[in-house]
Amino acid sequence: MQGNRNMEEFNLKQSMWEKPIHQVKVKFQLQVKDSDVFVVTFPKSGTNWIQEIVWNLFHNPNLDNPDSDISIDIRCPFMELDYFFLVKGSPSFDESGPIIKTFNRLCPGRNWREGVFYYLATNSPDPRLLKHHIPYTFLNPAMLTKGKMICLARDPRDVIASGYHYLRHHTLATEKMTIEHYVQDLMDGKIYGNYWEHMRLNWSRRNDPNYLFLFYEDLKLDAKGNIKKIDQFIGTNRTDKQFDNIVKCTSFNYMKEKTKDNPPTSFDNVFLKTKSEDKSETFFRKGKAGSWKEDIPEHLHAKINSWIKENLKDFGDDFKYKALEKDL
Repeated sequence: MQGNRNMEEFNLKQSMWEKPIHQVKVKFQLQVKDSDVFVVTFPKSGTNWIQEIVWNLFHNPNLDNPDSDISIDIRCPFMELDYFFLVKGSPSFDESGPIIKTFNRLCPGRNWREGVFYYLATNSPDPRLLKHHIPYTFLNPAMLTKGKMICLARDPRDVIASGYHYLRHHTLATEKMTIEHYVQDLMDGKIYGNYWEHMRLNWSRRNDPNYLFLFYEDLKLDAKGNIKKIDQFIGTNRTDKQFDNIVKCTSFNYMKEKTKDNPPTSFDNVFLKTKSEDKSETFFRKGKAGSWKEDIPEHLHAKINSWIKENLKDFGDDFKYKALEKDL
């Protein structure tokens, strides 16, 4: 697409999972453990939020763990992030910084340039919390029977709004990238693959015993109730007071304030370009459901609604966003 060709780096088929070296590492070499928990989302669906909830349930229920200040990508390795570093060349990490220090501690003798996050995932202590944005069909089949997966889905219109505002700060996007280009590319499956295929695959597994499917909007309405669901699913057995602690430390305002001095992902170090000194703005912008009404120009609403309506035909009434049909 003219003025937007670099967005092809996000095309699932053309880039990430046809890179043979990294694909082999992720798909076949990563040994899945029964204690693993995988966070599965389409990008900009509340990923950092659900990661923080699960990590704090495991490791910080009393809000006294100093590791909570470490980048979430260290605490919860981002499975496919190494691919982007391979595309860009050696990442411009500060070798004296926390990511490489942690890598050297957990992965002695390994060269971090061969795959920071793959080896962080391989060597992280149990229980491991791991993140990916890709359909599970691209990963080790053992994930279907070992470990647990938590999928967080979000209204596709809010995904579009949040994704555009994030990626316009991204070095893979050109200065001429417009929201019209972005919307078309996402609808064409060029932004991290097909949104609806991601939903269909994950929704089809919602009743599996090792799978928990949640909706962003439900988590916003009842954070504590849904955190209790996650607690029961992963077996952390926290107290009511500890649930209150986790609601507090994973609230939008708390996380946004915390990340002003500590951006939530090392992705920021290499791929974000922003004039703002506060790079947390690229990750924590509004944090609410329905903000698409303010962010997506009205002339695109009909096009997006038609795309949603066409794809909702594949889902039953128990899929939350099926209820959108009556308003489209």
